[in-house]
Amino acid sequence: AELTSYTMYRDEEVDEDKAYDGTALPVFSASWRVLDETYTQEFNLASKPGGRLSWVTGLFFYRNQNEYPSFNQAVGGAPPVNAFTSKITQSSVAAFADATYEILDDLFLTAGVRASWDESDASYLDRVDPAGSRRGKESWTSVTPRLVLRYQLTPSSSVYGSYTKGYKAGLVPILESTTPVSPEKIDAFEVGYKLASRRVSFDAAAFYYDYKDLQVAAYVGTISLTRNAAESTIYGVDAQLTANVTDRFTVRAGAAYTHGRYDRFDGA
Repeated sequence: AELTSYTMYRDEEVDEDKAYDGTALPVFSASWRVLDETYTQEFNLASKPGGRLSWVTGLFFYRNQNEYPSFNQAVGGAPPVNAFTSKITQSSVAAFADATYEILDDLFLTAGVRASWDESDASYLDRVDPAGSRRGKESWTSVTPRLVLRYQLTPSSSVYGSYTKGYKAGLVPILESTTPVSPEKIDAFEVGYKLASRRVSFDAAAFYYDYKDLQVAAYVGTISLTRNAAESTIYGVDAQLTANVTDRFTVRAGAAYTHGRYDRFDGA
């Protein structure tokens, strides 16, 4: 087996200002700073190529801290006032494993699972009205599997069918309230065909996505509010083709049909 470590760190500082009234007059403006720090670490242990069985397993860690150390508002040309400060920390830890086995000649079965723990810790300090300050903290866990059955028609083409259970962590929308937004979950089904030769590559797929608690962001006045849609469904088909007609001339074409609908969305 082979052990691989992936490490990522990003530190970002942004200063912004905006005239909310949209005019040159000093009616209402604001300036603020955003500090955003992200760190991820992943360890992968993967089997060497060759043989009927291939596998990978690993651990993943993620942490993001987003902070507004100041949000200065100015009304009618008066000196700016620091209206609020906020800090949101999102953390995630996961363990995963995935294996593919050639159960018969040219017939492959893939099975995988991921176990995740996520936490959202947020605070909001109202500098104008301290009674409006708030703090919220929530955590979630999930276990999400996937299955894929693939048959290799030729060395360069395959047909497949897959089922995947997906999960998107919840959050505490502290600028709005301390009421957590629930995790978004999906049951995804797909069947398709893939071809990859020296001259031509082609793939086509049909898919069906069944969402529970889809996370939707929409503006209410000047505030972006995130909430859960109860249920939604997306299905469709798509295909794309790349043909290397000559060494210097390539043609690409693609088409897709998608149907999406909120099956139920209370208070939409």
